[in-house]
Amino acid sequence: MTDDRFCAFCGSPLQISDCYCPKCGAATHQVSKQDTVKRYCLIITHSKKLSLELGGIDPNIIIGLIEKYTSRMRMSGVKYSIIDLAQYGQDISLNDVIAIIEDVKNRRTSISSLFIIGSDFVVPMARYDDPTETDEDIESDFCYSILNTASPWKAKLPDTAYWLQVGRLPTYRGGASTLFQYLDRAATWRTVNEDLQSFCLSAEVWKKTSQVILSSFGAGEPLLSPDAGPEDVAELLPSESALLHFNLHGSANLESAEWYGQRGSGYPTAFVPELLSRQHGYMLACEACYGARFNGFEKRNSGLLSAIDGGCLAFLGSSRIAFGASNGSLLGADVMTSVFLSNISKGASSGSAFQAARESILAGNVREIELKTLLEFNLFGDPELRMRTSFETKARNASLKVEFPDVRQITFSRLSDLSKEMKIKLDDYLMQFHQNMLDVMPRIYSRGINDENLVIYEDVRGRVPQVLVLVTGENNSILTEYTSK
Repeated sequence: MTDDRFCAFCGSPLQISDCYCPKCGAATHQVSKQDTVKRYCLIITHSKKLSLELGGIDPNIIIGLIEKYTSRMRMSGVKYSIIDLAQYGQDISLNDVIAIIEDVKNRRTSISSLFIIGSDFVVPMARYDDPTETDEDIESDFCYSILNTASPWKAKLPDTAYWLQVGRLPTYRGGASTLFQYLDRAATWRTVNEDLQSFCLSAEVWKKTSQVILSSFGAGEPLLSPDAGPEDVAELLPSESALLHFNLHGSANLESAEWYGQRGSGYPTAFVPELLSRQHGYMLACEACYGARFNGFEKRNSGLLSAIDGGCLAFLGSSRIAFGASNGSLLGADVMTSVFLSNISKGASSGSAFQAARESILAGNVREIELKTLLEFNLFGDPELRMRTSFETKARNASLKVEFPDVRQITFSRLSDLSKEMKIKLDDYLMQFHQNMLDVMPRIYSRGINDENLVIYEDVRGRVPQVLVLVTGENNSILTEYTSK
């Protein structure tokens, strides 16, 4: 007689009298799954497409391993259900997938999170237009949070209280071992009841901002590049660090997954993907442009895939050009990573921490850069995983209801030229703070509200292309500055 008791670490059935699992030896604590289920997570994949991507592994084996994962996770207080899109056919559109999820959610309103397994080929991502034209599009799983493919620039979207917490386990061609090792590692991960060791690597120009972020989830000082290169990081990155923050530059270079530091106009290599292979489980937030790219890439040229293969349980990063501050304040990517890591350090699940980060983005002054940040940052990994024993109420006092801003009244349009007065003010500002942009011809956009304009400078001449966005207001005053990561 098992009385529906299961081992928390291997999923094996237990006898009432078992104090230790007869299969793996883990302490059982005599807790039944009915007593512990507090949250419901929906796993979605396409076994046949995933089979093709992984090299022809039997789809039944894939589903069997996912089912084993859900069984082993029962004692975590989460009940998982699986949707295999293969039962709906080979060619499933994004709207079809959302309709399927919405139907399940309507029948089981208690579902709070969604765990996607597979690449964009397996379960499609959304592509949003980028009105700032700093990227051709924005690759995002945001559509699965709101169960709607509408652009936030063209529709009034639901308040955050109605969002699903979404994470994706990225896969790649021939990457079966990465997928299976992640599921095994996540199922056997044991939360701790003490403070988590932290680590931060930052470009020197963002030292002040990185100090503020590090203080929100850890202690000490950020390691700075170019003072520290990859060899130094390999020695100085503590093996037991569980929370990692990287405030570095990224690049769209297809052959490189390196992240870069900065001093002046120099961009030395600060970090290489090989350093993301670690013995202990960890969670990571990366601010670098393209830091979370993975679709169409192999492990060697994707920091995200290298991290997932190397022990990372949750990875927060951007699919496109990310923006932040450089003067000690927090903007865009800074807010996203700071709030995420702060909540993780307090015991929140990765999905809950990501939700809190998104709410913080929307709680401020929301312009086009903030909306782009909201879309381009995605969570990778099971959204129900946490690093510490749960202190969820401390991490987030309550489930906030943040109203999604209605930006449809903003008539964002490109202007043909600068006024003489605006050019004088902008040139004065560039002379003080960004002399490298003085000979760059900017693009100017009117926001159609509060006399605000977005002035965008792009310098693509260096090793790491740079984008500077200035927000001007009444009398052409400079209101805000965003710099690309």
